[in-house]
Amino acid sequence: MVGSGGAGGALGSGGSVVVASGGVVGSGGTIVVVGSGGVVGSGGVTGTGGCGALIDDMESGTGQICQTTGRTGMWFTYVDAATTSSITPAAGGSVLPAVMSTPRTSTSTRAMHISGIYSTYAGIGVWPNSTNRAYVPGTYNASAYTGIHFWAKGTGSLIVVGQMPSTESTQYGGTCTLTTCEANELKYGALSSSSWTEISVPFSKLTGGSATPFSPSAIWSLEFQYYSSTSLGGASFDLWIDDLSFY
Repeated sequence: MVGSGGAGGALGSGGSVVVASGGVVGSGGTIVVVGSGGVVGSGGVTGTGGCGALIDDMESGTGQICQTTGRTGMWFTYVDAATTSSITPAAGGSVLPAVMSTPRTSTSTRAMHISGIYSTYAGIGVWPNSTNRAYVPGTYNASAYTGIHFWAKGTGSLIVVGQMPSTESTQYGGTCTLTTCEANELKYGALSSSSWTEISVPFSKLTGGSATPFSPSAIWSLEFQYYSSTSLGGASFDLWIDDLSFY
């Protein structure tokens, strides 16, 4: 991960992408399950009395996730420091969901949207336990869940990232003292720019270059990222994320 500093590591082997049988879902999105395990159905539904597994369906329009016991977080964006790089919404400021010109479903009218140009990295993420950008985020214990589930569309090759304090540099409030702190990540690959894809990523597939196994009991952030180990000199990206939940 590079969201709050250090460059992401090399992507590990494994984490094959399996397209489930049945193909089309809802209004044209393909079910994709990363790695082994079952297909997540209609995730992201808020049960009575709390958020349940839902992290954010974006419909509040606030940039704050669905708040429940232990989860009071917000969204953020980041981009490398190259003079040619830029991201919208801007890094360091409020990140609000965008109103979709064509709603994904009758009840899904907003989604997180980033676009811009990057040289080595850019992305959007969510802190599940942070209410102030000026302070070090807290962590969230998601050990009751198997992974994360979301819908996405866009351009470029997507990387799904999980951060813990042990993979964040001490410079940013983490506990990693290495010169390069490598996140747990999985290279998902290319998305469709015109239709939504439903994706489930088990925590067990968040491996990447990190020497530390991913622990869902101490989640610092969950991120959706573009990354290159060499400077691209300005590569454009466009990404939409909707209905993020645990499963």
